[in-house]
Amino acid sequence: MVSSIHRFHSPRAIAAVYHKGKVFRAPKLTMRCVPNNLGHFRTGVVVSKKVHKSAVVRNRIRRRVYEIIRIVTEPQSSYDLVFYVFDASLATMNHAELQQTVVKLIKSSGATSMV
Repeated sequence: MVSSIHRFHSPRAIAAVYHKGKVFRAPKLTMRCVPNNLGHFRTGVVVSKKVHKSAVVRNRIRRRVYEIIRIVTEPQSSYDLVFYVFDASLATMNHAELQQTVVKLIKSSGATSMV
């Protein structure tokens, strides 16, 4: 799990990234990215009830994406990243494939210092 300093703590901050951020899309996942002035990155993963009704499955997806972000990011980067999940198959997707998708989104955003 990503440490507390690297997560969002208010819905307002996520909404700001949603409105101001650049959008980068993958077939099952979307990322919005905006630079920040904090000196460290912040990230969030949004999985709605439309993806899957079970909270267990939604939380599994969220934990898997957070873990990949924790592994591939560098603490020096200054970006706000919000990932939106659109498909429940990420809960059972191969880890390498999911990691490749997340890394591709981060690299395409221009946050190349993160990977």
